Amino acid sequence: MSQQQPIAIIGHSIGAYMALKVITQLQAVTSASPDIAKVLAIFPFLQADLSTGQQRMMHALTKAPRFMGVIGAVLGLLPSKCKRWLVNWWGGGLDDYAEKATVGLLNYNTIMNGFFLGQTEFRDLAGPVDWRELQELGAQLLLVIVVLCRLSCDAKNTLPQPLWCCATRR
Repeated sequence: MSQQQPIAIIGHSIGAYMALKVITQLQAVTSASPDIAKVLAIFPFLQADLSTGQQRMMHALTKAPRFMGVIGAVLGLLPSKCKRWLVNWWGGGLDDYAEKATVGLLNYNTIMNGFFLGQTEFRDLAGPVDWRELQELGAQLLLVIVVLCRLSCDAKNTLPQPLWCCATRR
């Protein structure tokens, strides 16, 4: 990659969190960091909110990533029709492409790694958001998706209400 070309970094959920961490750490350790045009954080998981039932359940499940991997491996052994039904029942309303892609993820390594990353995410995001880090990115950071999420998502929203209010003020 040429130092002359600006780059855009896009991350979803834990990927958004990772992108933000990589950028802030890169800027802290090098004076010759690449020209970052924009960091797009799609549904960033900025702070754990264990007051919601869904996050409490996910937090409990992330404590056993290997066990969850075994469940993923067992589910991966099901006939294709059963896996597709299960994915639609759990995910609800996926298009054909997303359904097939999700069915392909039902294996030990993918599920175990996903829950291990979730474990790390819950641990690292137990405290309050570090607004200083986010503010240092300034115009490079785009959190527009958070606004869209708040207007259109149900209770699975990734931002707790106090954090939503704080994010919209900043």
